[in-house]
Amino acid sequence: MDANGREKIGMLMRLLETIHREVSRILSEEEDNPARSAVPKETEAEISEGAQRNLEDACSAIENALDLMQLVIADASQ
Repeated sequence: MDANGREKIGMLMRLLETIHREVSRILSEEEDNPARSAVPKETEAEISEGAQRNLEDACSAIENALDLMQLVIADASQ
């Protein structure tokens, strides 16, 4: 991979890092203060737990993508 490709990967990584921070922030807010609505508390808790699991999965997927992109840059530098 040439320098231009590595630069593009670096830019994408910075974007993903920003997205990761925002998803993590939303997850933290959900954990601290689950949504309040007119639905029964049991249903509300299930919805919140589902949202938290999905946000955790999204964070993990972003972290995995960042790790793989870092490997691409490292491999290209050799």
